[in-house]
Amino acid sequence: MLPSRTGSCQTSSRSLVFGLGPSITSEDGIITGAKLPTGRQILRSMLAKKPGANGALSQFEAAKVLLEQVRPFYRKADIPMVSDKRACHKMVDLVNANKKLRKISQAKRSSETTAKQLKKMECRLDATFPLWPLNVEKLIDNPEDRAFLASMKTDRVWNYLTLYHHLQAYKAVDEDIAASAIKALERHRWYLTDEMLPLALFSSKVLNDDKRALARAILEHKPADLPMHIPEQRFGTGFGKPKFPTLLSTTSLADLANKDCWFGMHQLQIDAEFMSLDVKEWATNVALKKSEVNVLAMNVVNDCAERGVKLTSDFVAVARKEQHLQNVLQAVEHDCNQQPNLRRCKLKLIHE
Repeated sequence: MLPSRTGSCQTSSRSLVFGLGPSITSEDGIITGAKLPTGRQILRSMLAKKPGANGALSQFEAAKVLLEQVRPFYRKADIPMVSDKRACHKMVDLVNANKKLRKISQAKRSSETTAKQLKKMECRLDATFPLWPLNVEKLIDNPEDRAFLASMKTDRVWNYLTLYHHLQAYKAVDEDIAASAIKALERHRWYLTDEMLPLALFSSKVLNDDKRALARAILEHKPADLPMHIPEQRFGTGFGKPKFPTLLSTTSLADLANKDCWFGMHQLQIDAEFMSLDVKEWATNVALKKSEVNVLAMNVVNDCAERGVKLTSDFVAVARKEQHLQNVLQAVEHDCNQQPNLRRCKLKLIHE
């Protein structure tokens, strides 16, 4: 946790620094543990090297030294990393962002805006510090390593809603920039559609209270006829494009739940048995573990999703039933696999 907004306070052994936590010691220079380093570990280790001090390393040089400490964690997990230069710049950016926060004057530290900045920094420091490339899933061959990264997919619902709330709060700082960012973000509201909501139940980022409220809301909207084969919140036909939810600055995950959550659960074969239990009991529940296997096996790639939407919109008009649509899509997909594109050079090779 970050310290209070009133500034440094003395504890029995170490003082608390605004925006940082306990004061830095030489012990912070060494990263330990069995997991990939968090932002907090990266920040404290960087500051322990006192970059920029007289006769000390520069920030970039300190980052290069720290990178050699971090590299074994990624090597052991068999996860690719970004280039050394990119990794060092990311570490330096974190230090500078925290330094800017700590420079906030004493008079402004109790303001609502500062409180939001503190919360944002806290989330950044508690999360795993991302040093993997954007296309990391394509670079990993080991199924277990892919499963590790796939677990982050369950965080997307929560990440979207959290970012939306942060942008709403940012209106107090710069309303024009916040409005522009929100407008761009709202084009991706499909992350919060009803079928996607149950994924948040498997996220490690979602607080237990939010999971409990979401599970309760989903159970309250349980349809009379199960399994649910066709969603209700769609445009046009029963298998058309999903309707995006309307968001407010106070919207929670539970507020977004309705009957179509059960359609997504049916598609992913999520067993609802664990949802009636207390969240603390979920970790040992067999139904949750089986459902989690299906969720983590899901392949979610933005390009694939967008191609699927385009393919569906092109052929949905000729389909009158769900099975007919699926048959058309499978036929088109098979043809696309046989003929990647219609350039002359490709057609020539096919005919030869």
